[in-house]
Amino acid sequence: MTTNFPWDESRLVAPTTIHHLSIGERSILFCEARQQIYGLNSTADRIWRILAEGGAPVEARRELTDLRVSDDDARAFVQDATLSWLQGGQLAPQETLARLRQPADATRALRIDELTVRLNFFGVAPDQADAVFAQFAAADKQATLKLSIVSCRGQIFLFEGDRPLGSCGAHEWIPRLKAVLTEHYAAAVSDAFLVHAAFLVRGRKGLLISGAPGAGKTTLCVALARSGFEYQGDDIVRLESGGRAAGTPFAACVKSGAWSLVAPYAPEIAELPVYRRGDGKDVRYLPMPPSDRRPRGIDVVLLLSRQPGAAPAFEPVEPLEAFSTLLESAFSAKGAITAPALKTFAKAIEAAASFRFAYSDIADAIKAVKGLANE
Repeated sequence: MTTNFPWDESRLVAPTTIHHLSIGERSILFCEARQQIYGLNSTADRIWRILAEGGAPVEARRELTDLRVSDDDARAFVQDATLSWLQGGQLAPQETLARLRQPADATRALRIDELTVRLNFFGVAPDQADAVFAQFAAADKQATLKLSIVSCRGQIFLFEGDRPLGSCGAHEWIPRLKAVLTEHYAAAVSDAFLVHAAFLVRGRKGLLISGAPGAGKTTLCVALARSGFEYQGDDIVRLESGGRAAGTPFAACVKSGAWSLVAPYAPEIAELPVYRRGDGKDVRYLPMPPSDRRPRGIDVVLLLSRQPGAAPAFEPVEPLEAFSTLLESAFSAKGAITAPALKTFAKAIEAAASFRFAYSDIADAIKAVKGLANE
């Protein structure tokens, strides 16, 4: 049962994009914006009806106890359901919506290629966002995306326009904000092909690094960037229509298990704030020096295979294998990849030297990759 519950007397509001429906003997919530369905059991359905009609959680609890539900069970049911809907964006406190109608305490303008963003802060200092997203700072102009960050009763609420995106703790909102920015960025890109990968440049050579979760992609990327390579990005690479690539330079997201590995190359990692991602992992965001984002050719593709005790070794792979592996990590907000974009991507990978890179020690890996890049 939740004990720290500040919403008992609050009036909560459902956005117009949330619809309560009955299908047969079952009730659901349908999120029109996300095209998602949430099932409701009979108790959750009763609680929703009370809250959606303007009742406070304490009133829903009283109604359940009137139905001979124990007070402890009624409290647990109402609190758990209310918190779940607040976190998911199905409900928002009226007081947060009232804050949105007031002037923001601070604003920031960002530009991430095609995406222009205005961030409005209400009761939240913008310094954490500045530290993570300052590389995208732009002149304040008409934005295609307006996001608000609102502090209310110990929680942070995110809004897109006046639509709630959900609530989270003070150590969770930066990852949530990055996820929202990434989603909208993917939707805004129309003439480029996006893959989940890291991209670095050394001299005139572009190095594309791909790896499954836990393969050490970000760790190796940061270590290389602090060892003479130009950092382009550790997460998103865009392939332009001419077959050249550029990284999207979000701050490097370093998971807790890699902090000690990154520290010799970026000692400041130990002083950075710790955030909790939606997948439950603790991360720190390491800002990287600005780079020349002029699109570059892809000369080398590395498919990481980190293995305990393995000496660095480059195993050549066929272009088709590299292409298929990278394609699995590609994404399109529209749910499909166009044939012209696919052909461009295939040509770029065919022209590159592709390897499966086995390694264990980061320092040895850096030496090996430097040698490969200098060939």
